[in-house]
Amino acid sequence: MPTVKQQVLELIHAYQAAVFRAVNLLNAKSAQDPGFQRHQESPGTWAGYLDAQQRVRYAFHGTGCLVLMPGCEVDFDYAKEGGCTGIDAWFLLNFLQDNPAVQAQHPLLTSDKEVEQGLRALAKEGVLARHVYSAHDGRYFVTADLGTLHPPTVTLRLPDQDGAS
Repeated sequence: MPTVKQQVLELIHAYQAAVFRAVNLLNAKSAQDPGFQRHQESPGTWAGYLDAQQRVRYAFHGTGCLVLMPGCEVDFDYAKEGGCTGIDAWFLLNFLQDNPAVQAQHPLLTSDKEVEQGLRALAKEGVLARHVYSAHDGRYFVTADLGTLHPPTVTLRLPDQDGAS
């Protein structure tokens, strides 16, 4: 039987895979529809769909984006240093709670207590690092990724100034 720590590490990998998939979808939408991120569904709500079938929904918020894909919901923040590889405990817990299939694969993670415990244990072992960019940064980073950090870049394009898209 896996430990809480092992399940948290598996959860991190599942979360990062979902974030990377969401970023790829956002980038693809931006390539075909530059400036789509400026679309306001209602005043102050930048949201819409990433596909013609309207199965993949996005909603920008603050410094991040919530993406609702069939069978998977993922929320993340963009980092001011670029990319989206930071692991925020709150987003990680929401990913677990909002996705029943993910929850079923991690039966030991029943509350924020177990997730936080696993994150601290992984940081203590050096698998995760904190405060990589700033002492005020509460995100965790997978240390194996730090030396060869090649996260998917977020390329939300704007329309050309001359009006051509």
